[in-house]
Amino acid sequence: METIPIDLIEIKMPYANQPTVHILELTDEIVKFSLEDTDLSVANSLRRVFIAEVPVMAIDWIQIESNTSVLHDEFVAHRMGLIPLTSENIIEEMVYTRDCSCSDFCASCAVEMRLNVRCKDEQTKAVTTADICSGNPDCVPAAGKHLRERTYMEDPTNDDILIVKLRKGQEINMRCFAKKGFGKEHAKWNPTCGVGFEYDPDNALRHTNGRGVNTPV
Repeated sequence: METIPIDLIEIKMPYANQPTVHILELTDEIVKFSLEDTDLSVANSLRRVFIAEVPVMAIDWIQIESNTSVLHDEFVAHRMGLIPLTSENIIEEMVYTRDCSCSDFCASCAVEMRLNVRCKDEQTKAVTTADICSGNPDCVPAAGKHLRERTYMEDPTNDDILIVKLRKGQEINMRCFAKKGFGKEHAKWNPTCGVGFEYDPDNALRHTNGRGVNTPV
């Protein structure tokens, strides 16, 4: 994982008491920062916004045409919905389906994806996110093969996400649509893996200069 080298970045927030944010660490997967000159309510408000108010793309509509695997349709659909998708390049342009003027789905409010796999061998075949075909290259599973093709970086620890396993003669064929949403509606639109903060008013851990809240995210 490549760490972006940064100097101490100071961000002034537009509040009356002028809390200050210092970026401590910034990578592709984690950001750590300290929040000073404020109280716990502001820190907790930021945490809740990160979890529930940041819009991302997630699979929300699925039409299963064939499923002869051992997992029933609802189970597979639930697993598909929880697959994280890349959306940073298109999320601002996408509109919510409830605000779109189309009758069904269109390129302005949804991204179509297909999953069509059949096992023809004697050995068990694992169906993963690598088998998903997306209609938009900017909205693909954020794992394994698709993520490596986007970043051009080989990361052996970043595996494709397993969806279901098939035996000989079994198949799964479905059509999916990813839509824009946020975590307040459903957990599948949660853009974070985990958000937490640590209160250290006396600077006992020597993380800050003792003026406020240290918030690793």
